Amino acid sequence: MTLSACEKQRPTPPSAAAVGAAFDSQAPATPSPLARQLAAARLEVANTRLENHAQDEALALLVAACQADPTCTAAFTQLRELLAETVWNIPVTAFHHQLPVEQLAFVAPASLWVSLAEAAPDGCNTTVLWDTEALKIDSVLFPARVATTHSLVVAQNPRSLVIERGGGESAVTLLCAADTLRPICDLGPMPPNLTPQSVVVTSANGLLIAHPGRVSASDPQQVWRIRDAATGEVVNSSAASAEATSRPLAAQLDSRRLRVLHADGSVLELPVSPVEPARHSPTAIPLVLSHAQFSPDGTRVFALVDQGPSQPPCQRIYQITDAPGNPGPQIDAAGSNIPDRAHLPGWLVNLPWSRQDTVWSGLLRDHGNPDEPPPIRIQGNDLRFAGSHRVPIHSQSPITAVAFGPNLALIGSANGSVVMHRFLPLPAASPYPPAAGPIDITRLSVLAEILSGLHFIEATSSFLSLTAKQRFELLENLHAQQAATLLPGLDFTTTLTGLKALALREAPAAAIQPLWDRLIRADASARTWPRLLQLARPLADTRWHQDLTEEATRRGAPQASTQAAPSADPSPWLAPLRIRHTFEQGDGAAILREIQAAGDHGPAAATALELALDSDTPEWIEASLSSASGLPRLLRTLALSRIAWLQHRRADAISLWPDDFPSFEQTRLTEDWDGWEQADFAPCYQAHLLVLKRELAAYELTAGASAPQRAAVAQRLLDPAARSIIGRRRLAENALSTALALAAFPEHSAATCQLAGLARALGAQPVPCLRAEALALTRLGDYPNAHPRWVTLLTEHPAATHLSNDYAEAAYTAFEITEPAQAIEILGTGIQRFPNDSAFALRAGWIALLTNNAPRAYQFLLAGLRAGYPADKRENATLLLAVAAAQAGFPEEAATHFENLVELAPLWAQAATIDALEWPDHLKASLRELAQSQ
Repeated sequence: MTLSACEKQRPTPPSAAAVGAAFDSQAPATPSPLARQLAAARLEVANTRLENHAQDEALALLVAACQADPTCTAAFTQLRELLAETVWNIPVTAFHHQLPVEQLAFVAPASLWVSLAEAAPDGCNTTVLWDTEALKIDSVLFPARVATTHSLVVAQNPRSLVIERGGGESAVTLLCAADTLRPICDLGPMPPNLTPQSVVVTSANGLLIAHPGRVSASDPQQVWRIRDAATGEVVNSSAASAEATSRPLAAQLDSRRLRVLHADGSVLELPVSPVEPARHSPTAIPLVLSHAQFSPDGTRVFALVDQGPSQPPCQRIYQITDAPGNPGPQIDAAGSNIPDRAHLPGWLVNLPWSRQDTVWSGLLRDHGNPDEPPPIRIQGNDLRFAGSHRVPIHSQSPITAVAFGPNLALIGSANGSVVMHRFLPLPAASPYPPAAGPIDITRLSVLAEILSGLHFIEATSSFLSLTAKQRFELLENLHAQQAATLLPGLDFTTTLTGLKALALREAPAAAIQPLWDRLIRADASARTWPRLLQLARPLADTRWHQDLTEEATRRGAPQASTQAAPSADPSPWLAPLRIRHTFEQGDGAAILREIQAAGDHGPAAATALELALDSDTPEWIEASLSSASGLPRLLRTLALSRIAWLQHRRADAISLWPDDFPSFEQTRLTEDWDGWEQADFAPCYQAHLLVLKRELAAYELTAGASAPQRAAVAQRLLDPAARSIIGRRRLAENALSTALALAAFPEHSAATCQLAGLARALGAQPVPCLRAEALALTRLGDYPNAHPRWVTLLTEHPAATHLSNDYAEAAYTAFEITEPAQAIEILGTGIQRFPNDSAFALRAGWIALLTNNAPRAYQFLLAGLRAGYPADKRENATLLLAVAAAQAGFPEEAATHFENLVELAPLWAQAATIDALEWPDHLKASLRELAQSQ
């Protein structure tokens, strides 16, 4: 595949020999009127092309105008101005992946990261690292069956990078080593509505990385984390903030602190040291920002300011100041407007572009002024520059990603190509004045074709796109000594010297083999092999391609062969077949020999371990483990746990999983299993987990359990051996949940308190443990011992940990120990903290009535009425409202409530219904009076 700028075949431009022969021909001294008209027409069209930022087409038209009328001063003047100020480019290096490009990142001098994704339903997603000087792939990120690479953020000092790929439950954000692309850790899902380029940041030395995330999988609050980039270990974290608070827009990190700018203009400064306090500073005046990007040193920020519904947003640069006396760094609210697009800071406009969320899709696009287009625009196959004098770049297929380097633009396309374009130096002022001597229009036209990549076809007034090879061949007709005389007033010596120093290069097919090999090894099903091998057809003569083709054919047969492969066959893909055959024979000694011969990783070793795990012979698993190299942690733990289980060491088998059992699918999305991907370990993992979970179920209390079952679970949890069997964390969680469940049964009060104490000793949260003890004592009727626990819970622990029922129980136990005033005080505090909890209001009203405080009872019940009683509680609530209103001295309101009660349940009009209540007599007396007055 050539470095062409156009897919379909066009007429061949003049050869270098033809151009050389034309150098001696001279244009007529006096052009005809028709030639003058033709030149004027081409000049007019050229000006139109310039207005549309199509400098390449304008150059070809201006040269054609000068050729038609060598005396056209306007055309030569326009041509000289265009050549003097335009930055041209030429393709110099190409990489053809044949898989759509999604993201690009480049770090000088020669590191290029390319994210690729197959469009097929069973396609893979990966990222490769190229050495652009050596034209070789240094590393490949482990492939995953996810659709999209949402972001690729490379550190300033490329020690690490962050790749966000997948969506929904398969979304992962990986911190990887930049040179090997080995995953370091999963950073968790990225919060929505943020620009990764702006909020995933690294320190200048590459040692630290910071990013936003969720507190946990179950807690959506946002938190900022500073990590060691080499290990992923969290160095410091910010306090959690709710999603409703001001949205973070941009961040900047150095070796001392992290700065975060929010949409309201406030700035958070989080120190790297966890012993230093964080600082948060509001802006001096109200601000509403939509997007932002920090400068590398964190002293400036480029922001898009929302000016309200009547005005378009505007872009401004703000200074960040940290004056003495301020609570922290603040944004300078005055800011400065951007004079024009040509003066945007380089640290902003040199950021990569992609079809995903970047600064180009928000900060540099949504400024609301159509007269000021963003610095770059992607229009199908074309990259156009605005606010600068760079010529457009054309691609063979739709552009999907762009990155920049020193005098470089790298263009990624939907057809999988990445082409490096070199920006050429501008010409210098010529020692020859503009009016001196004749102009060599033939050589000038050659230079124009080299620079623009276009050949103007006179007959059809159309353009022919030249390949990069053709442009470099045309250079043979120009020499450095001619550079100063091509166009009086301009000296192209630097331009020509720069061009002649370049070499046109293309990565060979063999350089792509690591990509194909990694994608194939990642597909244990082999469904994608035929497609990938077809893409790799230039390597068809290699043994690698031939072995895989043979294996793909065998696996694709209606009934794949299960015969043993010859032991001398060197193909690594036939060894698993031989191993499966040996396992089917059941000869233990032969199986051990095959395991030992399988190697330390690869298809054979993976197959041997898969079959060993599926067996009931722990010695086979031990043999596989002893020879394994680079075994993923999950597989090693599975193997050890399986060995322990088969050896009847059940406690050991469970204790190897101290935390929740990891998701196999999620683990595969976050870990590199290179060398172990050719076996399907999921069925064995799920089967083993089922066995372990059945064992763990004996330590869990199920809903509806009988009294003997409840007692048995409590006894197992309190057994000293339980900790070694199910682990500290599980024992703490199960003890606490069982204590809370048993608290409702007075006969289990002793076990409840023991379990709550055990959970607390194992590190469970103290509030639920205290709550379980207090509930158990309350249900037992031991109010003197229950009440102090409720008071301790409410007075010595944060209000955020309180439940409305805690206040109800504390008040009721106060009533039972004859402390009515304290009961009312507790209920009053509870109604203030839970004003919309109608269930609590109902119970508070009842307790207040029991303490003979009808006015407060009526207030509590009215609060519940305002909150809204559910249908199943409305009758009881209306009954209490009627009694409380009557006793509080509101007879008319009491009568109304009683009427509503009778409408809900007519039986309340009968004296027998009231007499049947198990209430204090003074409360029933109020009801009888209301019933008699109806």
